[in-house]
Amino acid sequence: MMPYDPNRHHRRSIRLKGYDYTQPGAYFITICTHERAHLFGAVVEGEMQKLMNRSAPPREDPP
Repeated sequence: MMPYDPNRHHRRSIRLKGYDYTQPGAYFITICTHERAHLFGAVVEGEMQKLMNRSAPPREDPP
């Protein structure tokens, strides 16, 4: 394994400079799963269908 070199291995932040991300708000996130497994649901005819979480009891979505 190559040692970490901060001059070569760097990532640029895509965050807006000066924006306070600690404040409440709506954020878009992308989650990648191992082997692209459909753990959260599936898109059927252009609409997201939620899958039940087998490890937790069903609950209502917050208002």
